[in-house]
Amino acid sequence: MVKTADVVERIKIIAPQFSSLDDKTLSTLASDAILIAEADGFVDPMLVIAASYLAAHYASVVNGKNNNVVKQKLSVMEVTYKNDSFKSDYLNQYNNLLDTLTDHHRNRVTFM
Repeated sequence: MVKTADVVERIKIIAPQFSSLDDKTLSTLASDAILIAEADGFVDPMLVIAASYLAAHYASVVNGKNNNVVKQKLSVMEVTYKNDSFKSDYLNQYNNLLDTLTDHHRNRVTFM
């Protein structure tokens, strides 16, 4: 069984910019991410890794540190966004890990 504390510890390592969030918030995000990652088919030890990236994505949404704003101009109030949908690098990494699952919900290793 995956411990929430293990996921919180990994969040602090892979996304130190979210250390300003309190442990209760990080634990809540980690618990949610574990449930989603389990439902998506991740098992130990990849479950901790996948849940960590998903929880880091949730933290980026909560913390607003990754808002997809490319450019702001104040004199005429212009804002340029990367794209219409919000996807953090952490969500992209989670989706990459999700792509490594086989049909039988077993993790396979992919080397790049």
